Amino acid sequence: MIVTGLTNGSTYTFTVIAENAVGPSLPSAHSNDVTLYTEPTEPINLAVTVLGSSVSLSWSAPISNGGSAVTDYVIEYQLTTGGTWAIFADGTNTDTTATIIGLSNGTSYDFRVKAVNIIGPSIPSLVVTATPGEPAHVSVESFSDLTVSSISTQIHIKNEGHIEYEYHYTYCVTEKVGQVLLSYNKVGIILKQ
Repeated sequence: MIVTGLTNGSTYTFTVIAENAVGPSLPSAHSNDVTLYTEPTEPINLAVTVLGSSVSLSWSAPISNGGSAVTDYVIEYQLTTGGTWAIFADGTNTDTTATIIGLSNGTSYDFRVKAVNIIGPSIPSLVVTATPGEPAHVSVESFSDLTVSSISTQIHIKNEGHIEYEYHYTYCVTEKVGQVLLSYNKVGIILKQ
């Protein structure tokens, strides 16, 4: 016999009554407790941060665990241009953060996460996208005449895998006030897009 109309996550016990022309029997002994489980809902709040040639993912637990504790999170990734979703091999754990390594710098990837309980995996979370790449490398190529009140220099910037980036630079100003030589640092920011 199949019993329908039950609620996932609820616990039930069952008894059986036999009936003939004379009438019903006494109920049988109670069954063991039975809890109806379902897959968890998807993880929420998935976010990604680029860490040079790797990326860091973080997310929140699903709103519902389906009545059974979450035992693992499965992280999947693919090229943003399309392809097959691959599973990142991080073992079985319930951490809600992970660092994804082994990616190609300058290549855009999509990421998503599934929650797993005793029944199986959830549907995927929303997708986030990131492009790993090393921070920009800045080198000073040359200075102009240092005896004048203003100087200029050529700066070579190599930006690895980022579309938008910000450069912070410092420089030292030295001046003589009376017999005292003063030096102090100044800071500037250049935003590139």
